[in-house]
Amino acid sequence: MLKYILKRILMMIPVILMVILVVFLMLNSVSYGRGLHIHVFQGDLLDGILRFLHIGDNWLGQYLRYSYNVFTKLDLGLASETNWKVSFEVSGRLIYTLRLTIYGLLAVILIGVPLGIISAIHVDKWQDRVISVLSLFFSSIPNYCLAIFLVFIFSLWLEILPPMGIKSWTSYVLPVAVISMEGIAQTVRTTRSIVLETLDKQFVTALRSKGISERNTIYKHVLRNSLVPIVSLLSQIATKVLCGTIIVETFFSIPGIGQYLIAAVRQRSYSRILGSSVMIALILMIIDIIADVLYLVINPAVRANVLSQSGRQEKEHA
Repeated sequence: MLKYILKRILMMIPVILMVILVVFLMLNSVSYGRGLHIHVFQGDLLDGILRFLHIGDNWLGQYLRYSYNVFTKLDLGLASETNWKVSFEVSGRLIYTLRLTIYGLLAVILIGVPLGIISAIHVDKWQDRVISVLSLFFSSIPNYCLAIFLVFIFSLWLEILPPMGIKSWTSYVLPVAVISMEGIAQTVRTTRSIVLETLDKQFVTALRSKGISERNTIYKHVLRNSLVPIVSLLSQIATKVLCGTIIVETFFSIPGIGQYLIAAVRQRSYSRILGSSVMIALILMIIDIIADVLYLVINPAVRANVLSQSGRQEKEHA
């Protein structure tokens, strides 16, 4: 298991290099002929190597220098507007983005999974119909429309929740609702179909014939066998939740990485755009690794397959 995790972490290196390259090429194409210039730390052995290879201060030289600084110095460049390190600016905003992502994912799990189970248990009854209609509605409405609607109801009309900024825990309620609503609706539908499929299996019929209560059958056996596809779905939803914070932070004036990225685009601050893009990509990859590890933990068949492959590789090297 540890070797698998280390292997996944090492696989992050080429992905980060590819992300930096793609963003570099995009920024170079929109620099309007003025040339792309990313403020990075210089003055070490790499400068001599680049001069020896006759690579000047063009985009390729800057790409190599920037990638080298990211992996050796954890340096995301220098913001020319403030003369501060982008890594310092991003680190101060990281906590808000992580909170939104974690709270949004918790809302998806704590609301979406139970509603999906309730809908499956009461299939074709009024509970199932109400939950299905609500999940269809909230999965169809765009996030920005939902944000406007929630602010109008809870901030302007009822005046019980702040419309923007971070002042207390209540400031997270509306942003979390916006970024998690689509994920909740998707989780409800998926959980419902998975639980219904599991309820039709023979082992459930055998458990019921033995007199085991419906509650124990659902929560101790059916839900356990349904966790694997649900966890696989939640990893995808976590990615959507994180990407949704980019718009939500701007709408609700939350000082996270998403708002930082949007402001950088408006100001044409290439160092900030690149640094925040690398940070968002890194968070996405970490989420993917966590989801894969959870998938191995709850799925013995996949875990045994991974361990057997690792054992065969060790024998071949031996």
